[in-house]
Amino acid sequence: RGEVAACVYDAPILRYRLRDHQGLSILPYVFERRDYAIALPVDDTRRQSINVALLEHLRRADWAQMRDRYFGRD
Repeated sequence: RGEVAACVYDAPILRYRLRDHQGLSILPYVFERRDYAIALPVDDTRRQSINVALLEHLRRADWAQMRDRYFGRD
């Protein structure tokens, strides 16, 4: 009948797709975490700025705490 009560999908993609749909919402439940990757051609001009941003994030204390929690200390 063209009606949907609910669906399960990646939250970032759903948020993007639902940005123009009033009355629909995303519930705050996570069934399974999914990580994302960034793939670029070797000569892409954005490569350096993305690498720097990732390295800066990896130096943050909250990242170290999470890493230690899940993988233990070196």
